[in-house]
Amino acid sequence: MQISRTRTCAGDPAPAFDLAANVLVANGFRLERRDAQSLVAVGRGMTGTRRNPLTGAGRIELTRSGRELRLDADLGGVRLLARFLIALPLALCVAFGAAWLISGAGNSPLPPQAALAVAPWLVLSPLMIVMMRRRTVRALEDLLASLAATAGGR
Repeated sequence: MQISRTRTCAGDPAPAFDLAANVLVANGFRLERRDAQSLVAVGRGMTGTRRNPLTGAGRIELTRSGRELRLDADLGGVRLLARFLIALPLALCVAFGAAWLISGAGNSPLPPQAALAVAPWLVLSPLMIVMMRRRTVRALEDLLASLAATAGGR
């Protein structure tokens, strides 16, 4: 999952890069490279849905080209959490099946409570993945808008 956004700014990008560095470092990102024209930050990833949505980006690259400020981001944090949410219903099925077999009930049908425990996750997981991606993209767009405003953008 990749996103790219561009915003026009009128002023000096130095304050924008300072702000970006401060915001990203405060949210657990490590600055990989920073100069007058670009900033690259790498994050640890999103570990839960209650974390700052910026952590859904695994790598953020901010560059200036003329009057344009460009943000390119890899949504590695969202991708990692999405894999977990996809694997969760499968893992629940395996766990309930193993518990059912170990309990010696292999000759009786699987209890319907097992299906009731897994069924909500078949709906919730895709919804949560979409929600996390939207929140992360919106947070990155808000960051870019704030950076452009700091640099004198319109």
